[in-house]
Amino acid sequence: MIEHETGNERQPTSRGAGIIFHIKPTDQLMFFLRDDRPDISCPGMIDIIGGHLEGDESPEEAARREVGEELKDKDTGQSFVASDIKLFKTWVDDRPGEHNVFVAELDSVPNLRTDEGQGLVFLTREQARSTNFAYGYSEVVNEYLDSLEATSENPAS
Repeated sequence: MIEHETGNERQPTSRGAGIIFHIKPTDQLMFFLRDDRPDISCPGMIDIIGGHLEGDESPEEAARREVGEELKDKDTGQSFVASDIKLFKTWVDDRPGEHNVFVAELDSVPNLRTDEGQGLVFLTREQARSTNFAYGYSEVVNEYLDSLEATSENPAS
């Protein structure tokens, strides 16, 4: 599902990209808990792993770069590589900021640490639905969960 929404006709003043990770064996979603500092946006909130686009990189390149910068394999110390990501939704909010949200479905539970925020957060579908995510991502997380449920009800889709 790719959806483009524009709340206004102004060009985005910021562009970002992030990934919602679905860990299939545990049916959990992986996010991170932002630092709890008053000098940052959305302190202490759960957020999608990602960040801002740099230079002329594409949203997919930015999402992969941000994940590699923020997530490290605990066993090897190497940057985590999100190998198979798919664009789920792009929208422009009222700031205006462009958000590109990708999804990655993982076939095993990753052994990761984060160099961003207070740590990784693993949520069940129910927990994710009741979480107030940073930057208004609650709506897109719920849309993703709806798409998972629709796919499980119609496996031939």
